[in-house]
Amino acid sequence: MTCAFCGRDTVWHGSEHRPGSEVGCHDGVLMDDDEYHEGWGPDVIYPPCPHSPLKCETCKGTGNCPPDIKDESDDCPACNGIGWKDGNPQWPASGQ
Repeated sequence: MTCAFCGRDTVWHGSEHRPGSEVGCHDGVLMDDDEYHEGWGPDVIYPPCPHSPLKCETCKGTGNCPPDIKDESDDCPACNGIGWKDGNPQWPASGQ
């Protein structure tokens, strides 16, 4: 079974299969496992999973201004530094 958001095998979601990591993909959103299971702030913008098709193509979801773009800000101008395509954030669909 694959994730409806990023297309990855759902067995690899979260960080349970990544030793030493507490951050993973949750419904296409990259966030701390504890925060996902215990509740997240609806006003917090989390970055996209690196495999999400909704990540900003300019900065690849990092939110940082790419070195080939000269900008006064450190934020990516295509997504306003949030990492999501067209600057429209997404939150996990479940878990709260």
